[in-house]
Amino acid sequence: MSCLETVIVNQNSTFAIMYRVLVDGDNMVQADVDTIEFAVYNDDTREQVQALTALTVADVVFDTLQTDDRWSADSDGYNFRHDVSHSLLTDPDVTYRIEYKITLDGGSEFYLTPVRVRLEEMYSA
Repeated sequence: MSCLETVIVNQNSTFAIMYRVLVDGDNMVQADVDTIEFAVYNDDTREQVQALTALTVADVVFDTLQTDDRWSADSDGYNFRHDVSHSLLTDPDVTYRIEYKITLDGGSEFYLTPVRVRLEEMYSA
């Protein structure tokens, strides 16, 4: 993702956030990464909803590009996928902002482009 996007997902639905991440011009692989953390904010108030939380690198970073049906940006694929639980974002009146911080094996840090998420209210929920 090259710009701040707003993704609309159904309330009470788990969804995936995917990126193709490069490190020094090459696709990022698990061995490049020391830690990956994410935080969630109310995008309007900037209030933190979920404190910076570690993800397991092996669960979210792939050593080869993935090209399943969820990826539609191009034919190359993604190497980072975070499956976000529906229990993390619960209020359809809030636009959420998810930020990812990656610390590489050598200690340098960078952030992925944040993603805005808005829930589509489900009346039956």
